[in-house]
Amino acid sequence: MFKCPVCGSNSHTRTSEYLSKNVKKSYYNCINVDCMCAYTTLEFYDRKLTKRIVTNDDNFNQTENEGDKDGKVIYEE
Repeated sequence: MFKCPVCGSNSHTRTSEYLSKNVKKSYYNCINVDCMCAYTTLEFYDRKLTKRIVTNDDNFNQTENEGDKDGKVIYEE
């Protein structure tokens, strides 16, 4: 969700569409009745924050957050 660029209120997403594999365009409406601004945003893939760690357990994929100084590990099914 994006804040309205005109008044700063919350906005609702009307619809969105993928322009490419890594770029999404979203259409918003401001919920402030005194503003009602309609606008678009572009969302894109920036960078990967995790790296894959090879494990012997087929039930879980283990990933490690590269930015985490504590070395915490996230398990995903």
